[in-house]
Amino acid sequence: MKMKKIFILSLAVLLSLLIIGISYAHFSASAQSTTQYFSTGDFSFTLTEDGGKLNLASSYPLSDSEGIATNPYTFSVTNTGDIDANYQIILKEDQEAIDNCGCTKILDMNNIKYQLDGGEIGLLSSSGNQVIAQGSINADENKNFSLRIWLKEDSGNEVLGTHFHGKIQVVFY
Repeated sequence: MKMKKIFILSLAVLLSLLIIGISYAHFSASAQSTTQYFSTGDFSFTLTEDGGKLNLASSYPLSDSEGIATNPYTFSVTNTGDIDANYQIILKEDQEAIDNCGCTKILDMNNIKYQLDGGEIGLLSSSGNQVIAQGSINADENKNFSLRIWLKEDSGNEVLGTHFHGKIQVVFY
């Protein structure tokens, strides 16, 4: 009777691990390109980035008029599903790029200003993630975005030699 319980328990643990492993493999994805695709049911989207770098390295403080004249980082979001969706665009630190760079001095996000699509100029916070836009996108709709980032004009000498590496994350709800 004791062997039967051990066998059943072992079988349950093995099946649980198998299900977890398959689920993890199915739902995890690593970004190997500038296009990422997500799909579930009638809802799917594609995020396409321009392949440029979203970073501030060896930068110097700029006025807002100089900052909005810099080259933008462009990306697009396409809703390839059958239903409309709400979204948030988040600018977050790219830990992988920071590790690859070997950066030792990371720029405090409180010193970074941004402008998305010619809209209001915003100041990032040091919370690590920043919602820079939100809205809705219809089924089969594509939206293009242009993001500019720069060091705020009144940044002190502490920003010299610092780096910021960012990435875009789009959250649908």
